[in-house]
Amino acid sequence: MVMIATFYFLTLFVSVVTGISITIYAWTHRRQLVGTLFFITTASGTFLLVCNLLILVSPTAQTAYFFARLQHLGASIGGVSILLFIMVYTGRIYQLNPAYIIPLYASASFNSVIILTDPMHDWFYWSFHVIQIDNFSFVQATFNWWFFVHSTYMLVIIVWCSILLLLAIRGTTGMIRRQYVGLFIALQFPPMTAILSVILMNMGLDWIDIYNPYPISFTIFNLIVLRILLRDHFLDIMPVAYPLILSEIPEGIIVTDAYNRIIEINPLAKMHKPPTTESYIGKLVHETFPELQFLKTGDVITVNQANRLVYFEYQSKELYRGDERIGRLIVLRDVTRQRQYQQRELELALQQERVIILTKFIEKVSHEVRTPLAIIRNSAYLINRVDDIQKRTDNVEQIKTQVLRINRLVDMMLKITHLESAKPTFAPINVDVFLSAIGNGWQSKPDVVYTPSGNLPVIHGDQTLLYEAIGELLDNASRFSPPDSTITLSATVKGQYLHITVADEGMGIDDKTLPFVFEMFWRNEVTTHSGLGLGLPFVRQIAQLHGGDVHVTSQVGVGSQFTIRLPI
Repeated sequence: MVMIATFYFLTLFVSVVTGISITIYAWTHRRQLVGTLFFITTASGTFLLVCNLLILVSPTAQTAYFFARLQHLGASIGGVSILLFIMVYTGRIYQLNPAYIIPLYASASFNSVIILTDPMHDWFYWSFHVIQIDNFSFVQATFNWWFFVHSTYMLVIIVWCSILLLLAIRGTTGMIRRQYVGLFIALQFPPMTAILSVILMNMGLDWIDIYNPYPISFTIFNLIVLRILLRDHFLDIMPVAYPLILSEIPEGIIVTDAYNRIIEINPLAKMHKPPTTESYIGKLVHETFPELQFLKTGDVITVNQANRLVYFEYQSKELYRGDERIGRLIVLRDVTRQRQYQQRELELALQQERVIILTKFIEKVSHEVRTPLAIIRNSAYLINRVDDIQKRTDNVEQIKTQVLRINRLVDMMLKITHLESAKPTFAPINVDVFLSAIGNGWQSKPDVVYTPSGNLPVIHGDQTLLYEAIGELLDNASRFSPPDSTITLSATVKGQYLHITVADEGMGIDDKTLPFVFEMFWRNEVTTHSGLGLGLPFVRQIAQLHGGDVHVTSQVGVGSQFTIRLPI
């Protein structure tokens, strides 16, 4: 009996220490409503255990009788507090109002007053005796009718809490589910222990009346709660409004622990993967979702869902408890509508730009065609009204010239239009042979000079298009250069590009005009040389079709250098 009494005392002492530790932890979270309610619950339970410990060391029966009554104050207040705590923790905070809270605490207070004043009416204890075993005081008592009222009151609270937790367990997964399950199991030990004690006493086990296991059940309760605190981040990651946050909002949510293992995931985040019966909980996030590994906050990923492209913006937030990292929150925000809206705005802007370009194109074409048509009309009018044969011949020549101009304009426009949808036919080109053929085939003035070089690489390109592009540059140079000057055709390699340059000794282009030379229909108004303003834009399009570009350098009075840059 002495060993049993000592073991009973030590077990109760450990339970008190555990309860005090949990109460201190709950105190650190008191700034939240759920933390305050949990603190009141743990403080009340610890108060009950301390009263039981004081009963054991009470020197007299009167002292033991006082602490025996006082312990039920902790039971009553703790019961109400844990009910309110579970209501908040399972997302039913909206049900908390004075119509519930005041009657609950008032009934707990009334119950405590009845028990504390038991010496005046004997409603709770029918008899109360103390047995001394190795300097420990053990209570033997029989109960009156208020004891059964008190027991029913506490049982209703426990059943109510259990129902709330069972309903919450059905709608959750992962870490939060483990928290709910742990609380549910912990809550069953005190009432089940009390019921088992009554059954064993009716079976004739009188020692149950002396070594009351009811306070010991709180040791198991505290150990389970302690496990939830350490393993499942109880009160750090709380399931308040959990169904709304994780199941209803249009965002994928993944929560990991400090070791990057998935501890929570909602249905939308699972849609990134093919349907599976396997659980994602406990797996490494970067093994399950490798596409997220190198993303940064703000990056957008594309997911094919039911043959429909869905865009998600990646957001990541580290979770800390003080200075300790406890996990990470990953949010995948659906930005499909924003992307579609941006795409529609872009398409509309492009359409408007096309309309503007087309309008300007028509205006410029109309202007280019109007002038030669006016000359043709005037020349045709004068032919029948002029007797001088030479003048009539001049008018005919003017008509021919303007017809050729219009024909060339139409040809260039068709070429440019064709290039918009053309796919170049790439083939190997020996640059030396190609440029030598162009230089040798030039029959106009000024002369074209090209010096072959055996160090030039073979490039891949559309020989016909490149021939036309270089021909346009040579034609442009010849029109703006004196007949006795020289046009230089050269090729060099710079980095990964081949540079084909046409250099003339003409009048040059001033710095203010230089940025506009590749615009369609642009012509230098200060010169008397006629042109369509389409040749250089045509050259630029051909260069771009080959993955290159064209640029110009010029000095007034010295000449210009047009360079086509092509990838090797």
